[in-house]
Amino acid sequence: MAEATHSEETKQAFTAPILAIVALGVAARVCAMLLFRDDLSRDRDAYLALAEGILRSGTLADPETALPTAFRPPLYPMVLAPWAALFGRAWGVALLHLTAGGVSVWLAHRLAQRLFGPVRPVPGVPLLAGDWCALLVAVDPLLLRYAAQPMTETLATTLFLGALVAIADTWTGRVPQAAPLGATTAGMMAGTCVLCRPVFAAVWPMTVLFAGIWAKAMVRRRGCRNPLRRHRSDEDARLDDGTHARSDADERPSPGERTDALKQLARFGFLWATGGFLVLLPWVVRNALRLGRPVVLTTHGGYTLYLANNPWFYRKVVQGRWTDVLTAKDIAALQSHANRVIRQRHPHGADELERDRVYYELAWESIRGSPGLFLKACAVRVARLWNVVPLVAPRATKWARLAVAIVGVFYALQLAAALWGFGEVAVRLFGFRNPVPGANDRNFPPRTSRLTVEPSEKSSEPPSAGRRLPATAQPPDAPGELSATPSGTLMQERLAWTLPRLLVWCACVASVVAFTLVHGVYWSNARMRAPLVPVIACLAIEPLVRRQAQRRG
Repeated sequence: MAEATHSEETKQAFTAPILAIVALGVAARVCAMLLFRDDLSRDRDAYLALAEGILRSGTLADPETALPTAFRPPLYPMVLAPWAALFGRAWGVALLHLTAGGVSVWLAHRLAQRLFGPVRPVPGVPLLAGDWCALLVAVDPLLLRYAAQPMTETLATTLFLGALVAIADTWTGRVPQAAPLGATTAGMMAGTCVLCRPVFAAVWPMTVLFAGIWAKAMVRRRGCRNPLRRHRSDEDARLDDGTHARSDADERPSPGERTDALKQLARFGFLWATGGFLVLLPWVVRNALRLGRPVVLTTHGGYTLYLANNPWFYRKVVQGRWTDVLTAKDIAALQSHANRVIRQRHPHGADELERDRVYYELAWESIRGSPGLFLKACAVRVARLWNVVPLVAPRATKWARLAVAIVGVFYALQLAAALWGFGEVAVRLFGFRNPVPGANDRNFPPRTSRLTVEPSEKSSEPPSAGRRLPATAQPPDAPGELSATPSGTLMQERLAWTLPRLLVWCACVASVVAFTLVHGVYWSNARMRAPLVPVIACLAIEPLVRRQAQRRG
């Protein structure tokens, strides 16, 4: 039965719609690269130079001084280096991003399959929730635009999706139990996200926090509605002969089942954290040996904090018009000021760590000196992070303005739906109800279950043990039919279905909150939210999926 289930999953993972959507995503990225072909070799963030330095010296070195550096996260130039060596600068970037882009579209489909199951969120349209999620990722304007630039957005999106799918795939079988190797692998995927985009160092601890809040509530809120409980009316539970069917899926988890589930969560968390630690450890050790300090993330944080909190930004952007941005002249002025202060505080020269410290000091001086402007700047940065339209130059052509308008309409609709979905998931998650769509309707668990039947008070007939309820559709990742007993097999089945999805939803909510908080203080623009595109897509279709689940219920 397990082999048949795996075969069915494989077939559904490579159906015609998803293959067509992956092809569409790759074709859209090819068009973007042709349109912005000059950007493929334009090294704005020095990632190409870092990749070439790895090929020359075998280490991440400053392109100007050839000294070891931790100014940029290491994973992207390490991955880019062999592609650039084999195919050249522009072709290496293009082929790497096309590969990662196609994989991200497929992973978005798989993630939505895990979260929603085989549900068609739009009536009359033969596309599953996974297909819609993959389609939104395939044509997302941010991912298309930055697929043509040697930056981390494409790879970070793919790695984040891989980490989320790994969490969901770790929990297999009919009981809530995580595979040790799968849990460690999921943690390693989470670690690679941090090595690609340091903001994920805030996402994963917040995910653990949210999951801990939910787990604690499952234990302590015994008098309230349990988030895993299935609700059915007495009429629904009464059979044709007047007997009353009582399933353990209708009851709260027993103390033993709760304890087992929490033990599995703790075990998964330990193995997951161990995997992440193993990935980050070599980078920390390398920095301790080469730089003299065990830098966990990068030495770029001080510069990005200073770039977002300085007198020029406060005066021109915060106190100016919405369309005002820091120009190259402004950035040169604030950089010149920082260099002057660095020379004053370190007359004998400053290394990379000392420069990072001075940047932090200058940023905090601006924050303490103008706390009101800092708060206003936080609001501006959050607004620009979630802006629906890119800022365009005043002399932009009419075609450019038309493209911006189309992008604005796309994001306005998608972000509005995602905000609705985020609210529903967050309220249900922290209101300690089940955030998995359809998990509380009468067709859940979505498979045939054997019930213990007890006689009704009005019926004198003996109980007919083993009576079955009508079979329902089986999800793509569901195991075969179960024969449940009053000992709790059905509740374990429910926990096995729900727990991985709870963890993924915790990560989705945590990623949105963490990105908003971090980029509300550090440098921010719409590009910074690119790795969240799959999460936004899942949140946008969540209300549609829930509505369909309620109709089925």
